Order: sequence, then structure tokens, then C-alpha cells
Amino acid sequence: SFAFAPIPALFSYSSPDPDSIALHCNNLIDLKLYSPIAIGAQDMKQVLLPLMALAAFEAAALTSNPEGSPQIMSNVCSATPGRTEKCEVELDVPASCVAGVASSCPVVFFLHGAGGTNRGFAQASTVHDHGLIGVYPQGEDGWNTGPKSSNLCDWDDFECTSDPDEGAFFSAIIAELRILGANGNVYLIGNSNGAALAHRLAANAGDDLPITGIVTKVTQLLASPPRSGPGVLNHNQPPSDGPRVSVLNIMGVEDRLIPYGGGTSSVFGGVSEFQLMSSLDSMVTWVGYNGCSADPFVEVVDYTTTDSVSDEATFYTYPCSDGTILEHYAVGGAGHSFGRGATLDGVSIDYGVAFDFIDRVEEGGASGPPAPSPPQSTPSPTRGSEGCEDDPTWTGRFNTDHDCDYVSANPEIRCYWESSDGTKASEGCALSCGMCEEITTTTSSTGYSTTEIPEETTAMTTTESTEVTTSSAPPAQCEDDVTWNGKFSIAHDCDYIALNPAARCVWTSSDGKTAYDGCPKTCGECEGATSTEATTTEATTVPETTSETTTVPETTSDATTVPETTPEATTSSEVTTVPETTTGVPACVDDPSWRGKFNDSHDCAYVSLAPQFRCYWESSDGTKASEACEQACDCTSRR
Repeated sequence: SFAFAPIPALFSYSSPDPDSIALHCNNLIDLKLYSPIAIGAQDMKQVLLPLMALAAFEAAALTSNPEGSPQIMSNVCSATPGRTEKCEVELDVPASCVAGVASSCPVVFFLHGAGGTNRGFAQASTVHDHGLIGVYPQGEDGWNTGPKSSNLCDWDDFECTSDPDEGAFFSAIIAELRILGANGNVYLIGNSNGAALAHRLAANAGDDLPITGIVTKVTQLLASPPRSGPGVLNHNQPPSDGPRVSVLNIMGVEDRLIPYGGGTSSVFGGVSEFQLMSSLDSMVTWVGYNGCSADPFVEVVDYTTTDSVSDEATFYTYPCSDGTILEHYAVGGAGHSFGRGATLDGVSIDYGVAFDFIDRVEEGGASGPPAPSPPQSTPSPTRGSEGCEDDPTWTGRFNTDHDCDYVSANPEIRCYWESSDGTKASEGCALSCGMCEEITTTTSSTGYSTTEIPEETTAMTTTESTEVTTSSAPPAQCEDDVTWNGKFSIAHDCDYIALNPAARCVWTSSDGKTAYDGCPKTCGECEGATSTEATTTEATTVPETTSETTTVPETTSDATTVPETTPEATTSSEVTTVPETTTGVPACVDDPSWRGKFNDSHDCAYVSLAPQFRCYWESSDGTKASEACEQACDCTSRR
């Protein structure tokens, strides 16, 4: 016979997975949820495990709730140490996620910032529209990711039981979700202090925290200390190896609370042991952990808000070979908040960008919208067809709600999705994906019809791909290539480049061809051209990083991309090739006093490690690295 404290009513649901139940029950007993009398812990497990598992199987499964009226997971708050009456976990389950005994819908945690609340996520998250299970936990005056005035223990007291143990808390939530039958991949979306928690939980990913991906806004990884706070799931940096975790990080480069360049922050209350990595170093840390390439693709995208803020964000995507996605936005002009209605390239930060990221991870891990596959030489059944229409039976492989109407809401991303039989949305949803253009169905070996590409464009493309021997082509043949588009979106064609040529003419296509080459008319490359030979030779013989017709740095070259400090119009050819303050070719030297505006350790030597990106950085007085670090930025190739 036994006497013990009442068992929490954990089993109002069922699960088809006995192993998960056994694991969860072991966790509960290890957390000392019971007060046994005259029985050893091992004996108690042997008696309780079968009883608890039986109770689980005899109860109900995961249930849905109306949008805006989430359920409450009341048991996990009492199951972990350091939680108070403030603790609450809302569970938001769309009806589309409970069609079977168990659900494969992605489970997405929404994490508020310091001093924030979970109230409002149920109305704002739109998980019901996206086929996601939402989880909205409430922190204890924020999340315990660093020094807090409300903590009773020192930050390095790992045995403390009075302060919130965030690792144990989230492990318990996920364990109960698995008991309920929520078996989908786990994602975390966090802002500020919530982002710090997302980084930390992902750094401890494993059996207890099976995290697939995180979306972190305005916070990066800690550089130090290695651990902080109670428990064992409290490491602040990912280990040398572990389960892969996809990361999307969005940072404001003008953030004064959590500096983009890293270092200390007032949020640490003067505790010097807490230091932030720079945002890019944080991404490189995730690169090393996931075994991805540290050489990112870089693109500039638009950043806008409803408050008439308009700027640009630099988008970094780090290539991975195993389906992992690592992406970073450095948002120009943004601080610790992105502003109302903030968008990146027309997609809302809350939560369009995040959901697109999750969709791509679920679809197999394409970093950024993948480059379109070259068309085959056989005629297309839909392109150019008068009867071009969407297939009403087509749905994405992971959710039957993802039909052509759903694809049409964001075709730039979703037209690359596939159905369960491998049919791409671009084929099944031809109308939604804009595949019904008026072009002929007889295609050449390149996949384009002879009537789609203007004659003069075809001629120009041919001379660019071979040895140039003709110089008689008239300047009128300088036209935009109608087949060119940016490597991250088929919608980024020459018309799109024309909306902001100063920023976008350096973009490249999937085959490495810059907009300067693909859209010469839009990018102002036709002025003064006397022959195809002159234009083409310059484009093919000048190194990509220095050519006026390819990736022109902000500090060099022609009138379309001249920095504010350089006259847009000159009468001397010498002035156009030598800095304004110089009368002759300058010595190729670095300024030993130059430092990046966000970190004093970012000198010219640091710039030289990745000049293709860092030569665009500025010092606190606005001097670009390309000007002060001439040797690091290869001034010998300046024309």
C-alpha cells in the first residue's frame, strides 16, 4: 500500500507512443512531483509507470480550439522549479492539425521579450491560417537568460532550484505535447529576450529539446559565459556537434540596446562576464555547429514600415548541404524595434518572413527561394497554352490545405513546393505561379522560345558567351535580357531592378551574372558604348569585384552608384579613376587608425579576412573600409 500526494491530472489526452509516455513519466518522477511514503524511487517507478501509461491511453487525444481562444496547459507550470503563479502556457491548435490520432503539424513556440506577456499571440500569430500548432508560454518577468534582479541565486549557481530553469520548463512542455500527440517539428520564434532564450534552447538541442529551427529577432548568441542559470540545459553556445538546427536571425544595425557588433549591454546590469558575439560572428558560430559554408551569398533587399521608413537590409544566406537553413538580415536604419508593419522585400517580419522560413525547412531546406530549374527541351503543357489554369487537386506534400489558392498568396516562395507525387506548384498551379505568359510552346535547347527573346538580346548574349570578334554592332543593341532574374526570386527581373538600380544592379543570377550585365539598359551601362566589343570585353575581362559593369562597390565608378562624397559629374578622366582628394595614383596602404563603427577590433586586418563583404562597412565618422583599408580592399585593381 502507498500514500502519496495527488498526481497532477496530466493524462486527459492519449498518445500512440508508449516510449514517449514512459520517457515523460520518468521525467516526472525524476522531478520529484510525488511524495511517496515507505517506497524507494525505483520501486515507485515500477508501480507508477504502467498506471500512468494506462491512464494516458484511456483518455482523449489532441483537441483543437477556435481561433483566438487557446487552451491552457496548466500542469507543466507546477512540474518545473522556479515557476510562480505568473506561469501560463497557452496551446493553440487549428482543426486542420487534429485530423488523425497524432499530428505532424509544426509546433511553433512564440516567445515574448523581457517584461512582455503571452497575451495577444493567439490573436496575432495566425497559426490557424498556416496549419501550425502555436504554443505561447509566459515567462517570469522575462526569461532567465542572464542576470536578473528578481533572481535569488547567482547566475553561476547551476544547482539553484528557486530561479526559473528554462531548459527544464521547455523540455516539460515539449514532453507533454508529445504525450498529446503533437509530433511535428519544433520551432521557436523569439524577440529580444525571447530571441536570447531561443538561441539558448537551440544551443542545448537534443533529446530533451528536439528543436528543428529558430527565428531570432534583435538578439544574437552570447560570447560568454559558457553557462548560466539553473539546471543542465543552460549552455549559452552550441557545442562542437549536435543535431542540426536551422537559424533565421534578423538584427537592426542601429540597435543601441543589443549592439549589432556585440560586446556588453545594459540588460546585463553591469555584470562583465556577459558579453554578446557580433551578429555575424553569431551566425558563423551556427555555421560551424551545423557544418555549413562560412562564405555566404549576400543580397540587398528593401526594408519598409507603415511609418514611411524606407531603407535596405543586407541578406546573408550560408549554404548548407543537409537541408539546414542559416540566414541573417542586417536591417539598415533599424534599432531594437523594426517599426509598425515592417517588411523585408515586401514580406512582413511578423510573421511572414518567419513562416516562410519554417515552410522552407519543412519542405527540405532550400536557402532562400531556390533558383528556377532550367526548362526542358520538350514543350510545356501549360506555358503559352490558352487553357492554362490551376489544377484543383494539387496540394503540398505536407498539408492538404496548401492548395493553389494558398500558393497564390506568396508565389515567390511557394511555387517551388512539391506535392506528394513530386509535381511542383509551378506546374500544378500554373496560373497562380504566373506560368501562363504569351510565349510559344516550341522551345530551343536553352528552354526559351525564339519569339520570347528579342533578336538583339539573343545576339548580345551570344557574343558575351564566346570570343568577341565583331565590333560593328550599334549602341541600340544594348538592351535588358528578358530572361535574367536574381538568384533568390524569379520575380527579381530587370523591371524589379529598375525600381532601385543603385542597390540592385550588383545582384547576381543563379549562374553568377550580375544585373549590370543582364540588365545593362536599366543599370545605365549603355551610355557611351560604341560597340558590342567594347561593352562585352570590359564585362568579361575585368575582375568581378572591381569591374564597373559587375559588382561595383559603393565607393567606386560611374554616376549611378557614386557615393555622396564624390561628384556625380566630372570633366576629367583622372578624377573618375582616382579619389577626389588625390592628384595621382595613391599608395596602396591601410589606415591603421580605421575601425568599424560597431567594434573597435574590426580594423583593416579584420576587413581583409572577408573583403567582399566588409569593405562596405563604415567607421563611426562614416568613412568606408574601401576608402581607409585600400590594401585590404585590393586598391590595386581600382580603375
